[in-house]
Amino acid sequence: MLNLGTQLIRKRERLVARYRRALPALEFQSPIGTPVFPFLPVRISGAGASVRDAVIGRAAGAGVEIRKYYNPPLHRQSFFGASSRALPVTDAVSDDILTLPLFDSLEAGDVDAIADVVSKAIAAVTARPKRRSRAS
Repeated sequence: MLNLGTQLIRKRERLVARYRRALPALEFQSPIGTPVFPFLPVRISGAGASVRDAVIGRAAGAGVEIRKYYNPPLHRQSFFGASSRALPVTDAVSDDILTLPLFDSLEAGDVDAIADVVSKAIAAVTARPKRRSRAS
């Protein structure tokens, strides 16, 4: 019989796989080895901070807590000496990342519901406004 730690790691692997299937537009990290998934950062590629923050806000309005992650990036944190060195790629990636809920009591149905909220939030935030047709 597997020990509790191994069971929880396998459960998280299944939940992450479910998120991946439900949210194909997001970029997930490609783990090396056997990750334990203490959290689940994903990237809305090229979205930027305003889109990320709007998605977080819409998800919160639907009762889903999503957080920023890797923000600010390490080179901007005072603890690490807040560098004045420009790292534009790091800054851009940091602005695109959010963290999805992932915890031991989460179930498959919860992931489905969260993914639905996230998908709708992204669609609403990134939708292009419809052009009005001119009356002749």
